[in-house]
Amino acid sequence: MSRSCEAPDEIVASARLRLIALPGPVIAEVIGNGYQLFVEHVGVPYPARWPAEDRHVLDRRSRQIAEGVDHRWLLRAMVTRAEPVMVGRIGFHGPPDEDGMVEIGYKVDAAHRRLGYGLEAATRLIEVAERLVHVSAVRASIAPGNKPSLRIAERLGFHRIGEQMDEVDGLELVFERRPEKWETPHVRGFR
Repeated sequence: MSRSCEAPDEIVASARLRLIALPGPVIAEVIGNGYQLFVEHVGVPYPARWPAEDRHVLDRRSRQIAEGVDHRWLLRAMVTRAEPVMVGRIGFHGPPDEDGMVEIGYKVDAAHRRLGYGLEAATRLIEVAERLVHVSAVRASIAPGNKPSLRIAERLGFHRIGEQMDEVDGLELVFERRPEKWETPHVRGFR
């Protein structure tokens, strides 16, 4: 659990996206395939296949919030700003651990891939987290065949530190960036 009540803002904005934190009641409604609270909170509906595709993530985040984890560290809807639509989700697996490490995870829906949304969202959320006093490292665990996410990790200055076997996702390569690596390379249009 976090050593501080400090957390990212409820809404984190980038040039083209709003990353909107999802509180417990909204996640519970999504798990039950409801839409009303989600639309009221986010402003747009979620993709129809989302609850089934990410049920394990939704369940885990719901449990974490019930255990007292600040929802602003967890699941966020990626919503375009110009013509609002939910294009994916992003967030951390939890608040900083005892060493100050947070792990980022994200998924862009197939219809919205190859448009730079994953890079833009990850860049912005990492920048926000790294400004918080208790964050000393950001980690990303990526499947070896996920070339777009591997490119994002490289562009954002992550370095491979190992690998792990995830019970749901299988083999993952583990990447991390620490303070000396925090100078995010300029990514055109995302500042």
